[in-house]
Amino acid sequence: MIDREQFKERYRDFDKDLVLDILDLFINDYNEKISRLSKDLSGHQPEALKSDAHALKGIIGNIDTSSPAFEYITQLEDLAQQLIEAIPNDKEMTPETEKAKYDEMMKLFMLFKNTSHQLLNDAKELKKDYSE
Repeated sequence: MIDREQFKERYRDFDKDLVLDILDLFINDYNEKISRLSKDLSGHQPEALKSDAHALKGIIGNIDTSSPAFEYITQLEDLAQQLIEAIPNDKEMTPETEKAKYDEMMKLFMLFKNTSHQLLNDAKELKKDYSE
């Protein structure tokens, strides 16, 4: 999934330890970040969801912006923003519309989870390449 040539080209002039730190940030925090997104969704906390999605998007963006995981986390962040903007205008957000938004976000989250898991495995393999 990770475009290794593009990754290596992007970080060609970087210190090897910095590249390993970038990969480690994603690898080591992955489970916690997924757990937080899940909690944000189940707790209907769009502000926290947007913040956590944005943070994870930044980490993934350092690895591969062309990955499906990056696209799904971007969409998840955008939907959370839509909910945040709709909250002050209660008239515009019916309970049915809010439920539909959360259902859509849950589908995106599941797609993200599947594709980001593959990205995680690829990052671990890429780390081995840099560790040698």
